[in-house]
Amino acid sequence: MKPVTAFLKTLRARCFYQPFLLAILLSTSFSARSENVLLVIADDLGLDYFEKICPQFYGSTTETIAPNISELCKRAVFFSNAWAYTVCSPTRASMLTGRYGFRNGVTQVQGDVQQSVIESNEMTIPKVLDAVNSGYAHANIGKWHLQSSIVDGAYPVEMGWDYYYGLLSGAVSDYSNWQVTEATRLADDTIDVSKLLETQTEYVTTNVSTQAQQWLDEKNTAQQPWLLWLAYTAPHSPFHKPPADLLTGSTFADLPETGASDAEYYQAMIYAMDTQLAAVLESVDLSDTFIVFMGDNGSPDDVVANELLGKSKGSVYEGGLRVPLIIIPPNTGEYSGTKQVDDLVHSVDIFPTLLEMAGQDMNQLQTLGAPLENIDIDGKSLLGYLTDGDLTNALDARTTLYNEVSPAQQSGSRTVRNEFFKLIKHNTGEEEFYSINCSMAEADCVNTFLPTETTDWLADQLPRELPAKRIRAYKTLSTHLDDMTQISDCEAGQTDPVNTACGSLY
Repeated sequence: MKPVTAFLKTLRARCFYQPFLLAILLSTSFSARSENVLLVIADDLGLDYFEKICPQFYGSTTETIAPNISELCKRAVFFSNAWAYTVCSPTRASMLTGRYGFRNGVTQVQGDVQQSVIESNEMTIPKVLDAVNSGYAHANIGKWHLQSSIVDGAYPVEMGWDYYYGLLSGAVSDYSNWQVTEATRLADDTIDVSKLLETQTEYVTTNVSTQAQQWLDEKNTAQQPWLLWLAYTAPHSPFHKPPADLLTGSTFADLPETGASDAEYYQAMIYAMDTQLAAVLESVDLSDTFIVFMGDNGSPDDVVANELLGKSKGSVYEGGLRVPLIIIPPNTGEYSGTKQVDDLVHSVDIFPTLLEMAGQDMNQLQTLGAPLENIDIDGKSLLGYLTDGDLTNALDARTTLYNEVSPAQQSGSRTVRNEFFKLIKHNTGEEEFYSINCSMAEADCVNTFLPTETTDWLADQLPRELPAKRIRAYKTLSTHLDDMTQISDCEAGQTDPVNTACGSLY
């Protein structure tokens, strides 16, 4: 336990009736470390393509399409059962707040007919860091896509970031002709929007990478610890051949400008993103930096294998929810890397993970007078997995995963899974019940690199006709999903992040 954390816990016990003393302490930094934190998000990158990026985790000899990320994977922790949301906006909101969509207000992609908007009073990663005077500089660079209107260029900074640069909307129609916004929080706490939807013709992957480098160089010169949220647009459509200088030495350099398949262009865009990430890493000291790399939802139908068609991005099937997630610890020997974790994790876990990487103790953040007091946080820190131990037998280990898509609409669905089984309930009343892990030796369960369900056990029989093992699993998951639905319906439309009437998720 960190000495400062232990001291605060002792003080809290002694000063239960003197909360103002604790509030004074919380107004100063209680960070016990100052490692930098780099979060990299790939847009529309599902788990089905991760074998081509880091084949070593699959025992595969496939040539990598992302050599720099593959190199990082040599000392990474790979989370093979990581769920995000089915589309990007809810995933980003869940990562930023540590709260499920029905709590933070974002349950579908921004721009849909029925808007879902993250509320300005939500506590976010940068807001928490500032609330405890952590000393961290922080920035959000790249794709934003967390507001219903793209006119307000100050909004990312209003949500806590010191600096924002990038694309406010969810996609570009042309990677070399897009609109950039730049906003900075000034010393007097006002926000300077120096660029608002200005036309930019430099290739977007290159442009945001260069901006990230410049920001990092400034913070490194100032010797200030930093947290950077770097959200690439790649490899989101439109699928195309990237500039030649980003494909040097790759097989993708020989792709025609038109006429190749979407999947080929998609992979070329991943390679180009990898090239630019390597440039960013030139400004990163790997000995004192945590790196988190993940996708924001499943791969789109245009590029997936036939087995995932209709069960990819936008769906609550594994092809829509499972994403690559790796964490690369500082290269100091304090943490052990290069291992695979099969435990269940979720995009909400990014919030506490990044905060603990920045030295903040989640238990302290939720105490009397602290930034997260009485706020339901659904995420669980993944930092423990980076050591030789793990959380498998810990009391707070996650035993189920929950997700939803457009829960207020007739076409919506909710789903829950445990280690071995998965239940989907559609708003139409239909249900699907699957085996999800071949280690249970279920009939018709086939090991595959693809994140896909196996046999739907409800397709030809009623729940009561299932074998005993499956009946127990079905009943347990069904009860949990009904409970989650009740909590979700309770919190729907609530604007106050402190909503005790609805209870906590776990």
